Amino acid sequence: LAMIRFLKVLRQSPPRTAHAFAFVGVSSAVGYLSRHPLSFCQDGSGEHSAPTSACAHSESQRPTRLVKKCQVNDKDKLVVACVEAAASAATDLATYWSNSAITYALTRSPFLRPPVAATIHRLSLQTTSAESDTATMVARPAATVATYVGLTAVHERQTLEVSVKCILLPSPDAREADGQVVLQGVIYCVAARSGPSFDTVVAPPVPASPEGLEEAAKRWKQLKQKASPIRIVKPGAAEVSLLASTYAPSKCWLGSDTAGNDARVASAQGRHSGPYVPGDDACGNVSGVLAKATDAALLSLLSTPQDQKDGPHIVFAIDAELTKVLPPLTEVQLHSKRGSPHHGQKTAEA
Repeated sequence: LAMIRFLKVLRQSPPRTAHAFAFVGVSSAVGYLSRHPLSFCQDGSGEHSAPTSACAHSESQRPTRLVKKCQVNDKDKLVVACVEAAASAATDLATYWSNSAITYALTRSPFLRPPVAATIHRLSLQTTSAESDTATMVARPAATVATYVGLTAVHERQTLEVSVKCILLPSPDAREADGQVVLQGVIYCVAARSGPSFDTVVAPPVPASPEGLEEAAKRWKQLKQKASPIRIVKPGAAEVSLLASTYAPSKCWLGSDTAGNDARVASAQGRHSGPYVPGDDACGNVSGVLAKATDAALLSLLSTPQDQKDGPHIVFAIDAELTKVLPPLTEVQLHSKRGSPHHGQKTAEA
């Protein structure tokens, strides 16, 4: 069994503030799906189930930031769509960064290795109130969500910390400042060698200020301290059951060698300068599974008419952990139900 767990869902209802925790431990039965791998953009940004209409990145030689845009058609699934968009963009950026040092790696360097793919290990995200977001979406058939991700640190040599922010834009060409934040937080990714063992590898260092590294270390420590035991929801006890699957491995490559520096370095060492992308047998992209797990948790938590009425006023904080690297195109069965109250707050388990 591969375990995914969602630890907390924070719920707020203005003008009073009420809190609700949703604990979701997802037990995934693993089996390969008989379908073809997904296609990928020519720029290497990775094209997953969430339709991507634009992809941009910083113009440095080894970019540490990425911006992706997608269209959301269902206002009731805005949070779920943003979770998938954030997870997908973080996976793409972490995959690129994990392979970005190959050109410069010296003999016996841990970065001189075949290309690897990244997957999500943990995440901690929080939504804003969806009331104004929903009103904005009703006015048009589809909404544009821009997802901004950036590398902030490396923890324990293997875990990349990626800050994420999803913004609902009033128009596809609008600026970030003109939109409203829907979801933001931190996603932690690891990179793994191609199967069958999917061993995790060392990640290249991330440039950061001493203050930034100190803040990242505090977040990492707090995240580890609040970990809770995984609880499994049996199918017979489930209120909501959904089927999800992992996507094909991310094949994101953001490198731009317009000056030819990478090519000269690589030529001197007898190797090519990229792009470096993993094969189809690398670890799967779990953004779709996390989105479905979020959907299952929210369906359980908002199962009553009153909960659904309060939905636009609710703020959710979602913490998740994936304890095993999953293969690509793997089927995952998700089960969720409401749990016992925790400190007077509502819970859901899956």
